[in-house]
Amino acid sequence: MTDTICFSNSTQRFSDRDVSAVERLESILGSEVAMRPEVYHQLIKAKNSINNLSVEQLLRKDMKVIECSTNLKIAVSSISGALVSNIISDDKQKLIEQFLSNNKYEAIVILGIDNNSIDSIRRDLAVFTKNNTLMMNVSHHLCH
Repeated sequence: MTDTICFSNSTQRFSDRDVSAVERLESILGSEVAMRPEVYHQLIKAKNSINNLSVEQLLRKDMKVIECSTNLKIAVSSISGALVSNIISDDKQKLIEQFLSNNKYEAIVILGIDNNSIDSIRRDLAVFTKNNTLMMNVSHHLCH
């Protein structure tokens, strides 16, 4: 349900198959099931919980690593529930640099998704690397 943004028409992130599956589950559960928006908010609250997580735990929570043919490793991390700009302060940037160094990642791309509201999903993005050439290449590909 979280990936479909609670079947929001404004996001159109669901298929007829998704709707059929949820309707089938609702028919099985009957009147015991909560309303979709209530269930969505409960799921999002649990998924977005970042209390007491270190920077490394936050980055690893939903992270993939891309290994390039040039032996570069780039981490891609998704942070749901908050925008990157709201949680990455100057002191956390140093921890991110340490995370890159400790794991031998050349860069990390962090996707922030504020999905607390069904009708207005906000996103932002941050790229951290000390490699200026890589930064320019990543930025170019993200912007085009």
